[in-house]
Amino acid sequence: MNDITALRTHVAPVGFEVDRIVIPVEERKADRVWLMAHSGDDKAGRYAEEVHRRLEGAGMEIMEKPHDRTDLFDIIRATREIIQQEAANNVFVNLSSGSKIQAVGCVMACMMFNESGNVHPYYAEPLEYHQQDRPLSTGVRRIIEMPRYEVPVPAGILVRALHLIRRQTRIKKKDLLEVLEQEGIIVVAGDRSGPEEGSSPERIMVNAQRENRTIAGLARMEQNIIRPLVEWKFVRIEKIGRNRWVSLTEEGRNAAKFLPAEQRP
Repeated sequence: MNDITALRTHVAPVGFEVDRIVIPVEERKADRVWLMAHSGDDKAGRYAEEVHRRLEGAGMEIMEKPHDRTDLFDIIRATREIIQQEAANNVFVNLSSGSKIQAVGCVMACMMFNESGNVHPYYAEPLEYHQQDRPLSTGVRRIIEMPRYEVPVPAGILVRALHLIRRQTRIKKKDLLEVLEQEGIIVVAGDRSGPEEGSSPERIMVNAQRENRTIAGLARMEQNIIRPLVEWKFVRIEKIGRNRWVSLTEEGRNAAKFLPAEQRP
């Protein structure tokens, strides 16, 4: 992103580091800093206070994003929300200032939600490591730009369906079709003035002139919603009696934590 109006935004998980947050921010003349702070009781509180004190002295805008630093998927969620909020700016994500799980979560978010190519992960190598009752390190020897890779995420229509399924412990396929129709994700027309057969990024259009509308809707739901979610390993199908039930897998429940319900392509 080369727009001269774009801000330089830095994102840093807060742990037991001070210099590894502050020095890169100062050297790169950040306009805004997002500090990802743990939402519960935090032994790193005094280090966070020192980071705040030094950054406030540099005169830059400081924002906070609470999250559970022990929950990988909440870390991804928090990082994703910052990236999306800062979509018009250059976003530099510090992978070295927090815990290992925070680093993993930030890396995953950078790979999944960098549609505009404006997200730049980096690692701050310290000058010296310490042991007890001090920040874990002091100084920064160099700032290492990390390679950027993309990890695909499901299409928006699948994410919307995922969250609708999430509201239920499990749901019959016929009932899921009704819910998807109510939400406008599947549109089944039963007359000659109805839509052409097909789909778009936001909805699936079904022309049921020549067949039962429920059968037609179920077939398109299977093809465009159920089968892709099964391939993502986000849902499972169980046959109980005469009915087929849809429920989320553990992978699906975890994905729903960080993929936004309102996502659109």
